[in-house]
Amino acid sequence: MKLKKTTNKLLIAALFIGIAFHGSAIFFTLETTYDALIHLFFAEHYATSWFEPWNYKWYTGFTVMSYPPLVHQCIGLLSYVGGLKFGMFTVAIIAIILFITGVYRFSLLITSSRTAAGYAALLAVFSSSFVETLHIFGQLPSIIGISILMHSLPEIYLWLKTGSYRYYFTSLSLIAVTVTSHHVTPIFGWYFLFSH
Repeated sequence: MKLKKTTNKLLIAALFIGIAFHGSAIFFTLETTYDALIHLFFAEHYATSWFEPWNYKWYTGFTVMSYPPLVHQCIGLLSYVGGLKFGMFTVAIIAIILFITGVYRFSLLITSSRTAAGYAALLAVFSSSFVETLHIFGQLPSIIGISILMHSLPEIYLWLKTGSYRYYFTSLSLIAVTVTSHHVTPIFGWYFLFSH
């Protein structure tokens, strides 16, 4: 007998509410945040000179390799479709989706309850730290980093539980994406993961 997998209505509701709430709010908040324009500056560098590691536009120049490049490169790539701001808003919407689904997957891992994980995803939509990080500080790399880290933890668990190389490679791949999106997230994420 095959078990029928059903869609978690709470997760779907969290995604719709999250995209409606944050997706509409970012058009009024993201550009005026603490850090967003710096990320746009880095993204503009990748959009205009992808393989040049040195940016000459700020002071006497600096290496753009000083910050993990994934989010900036994604914004730079998307800028070819609709400009830098389009790229930034698109990456922000992707970050919202990744955060909500990451909270769901991590909560499902630690509770083994689809209902509890669904409620956790709903609560994540209005998490004050998420709202502050996105709408006040504009820290897209931090959000992407922690979101991908939350997606990687169930994969690590499944690899440890089953020994399957599939989960081993998905774990390593997701951890690599985490490291390339933000430099501090992996350090603190691993510390809190293994500290208890």
